[in-house]
Amino acid sequence: MSVSGISIEVMRGHRVPILALTAEPLSRLIHTAHEAAIDEAVMRWEGRGGDRDSLDALLVYCAERRCADSDATCPGCRRRTEAEGLATLDDYIAAHGTIDFGRSDITVAGSGQRTATFAGMDDLGRRWAGEEYWFWARRVLRKLRHGIRRAHIQGERVAGEGETPAVILMEPQLADNIGMVARAMANFGLDELRLVAP
Repeated sequence: MSVSGISIEVMRGHRVPILALTAEPLSRLIHTAHEAAIDEAVMRWEGRGGDRDSLDALLVYCAERRCADSDATCPGCRRRTEAEGLATLDDYIAAHGTIDFGRSDITVAGSGQRTATFAGMDDLGRRWAGEEYWFWARRVLRKLRHGIRRAHIQGERVAGEGETPAVILMEPQLADNIGMVARAMANFGLDELRLVAP
């Protein structure tokens, strides 16, 4: 079965979306495109015989989670963790025989058959559930289609001084609340914040 340059193959008991062009799991392309510069990912893809349109189609496949229609999951994807019924870290540990840590001699033992390796306990805490590759694909797709936003490039002001509404924040309990409101205001070009009884 082939969808947008993807074939579904069984690997280690799981149906996996495989790139027809490179015979790799789709997740590897998504990971490379997200972690490397988008231009570098496009050059690698084109160097293997692909083009921008086929890359776009593959990103859309992942971003829209079309793999669910094929009952397929990528290694390292959160959808696979969910499909395996691993809802908590305890479930994850129980499904593994051993979990090793590269930065220490600690080993966590479970009752399963699999093994896993993480850099440290904090890495296990962050990554056990898998990556949200569909979210990464959406970000890469946005960069591919619209370019990368540059923080130092600013357009013209939408409104003059005093022409935008003021935001009134009453009795904020935490300084973080003020910061979050200020950031939201900046996103919408608002510049007048009034605090009442901070």
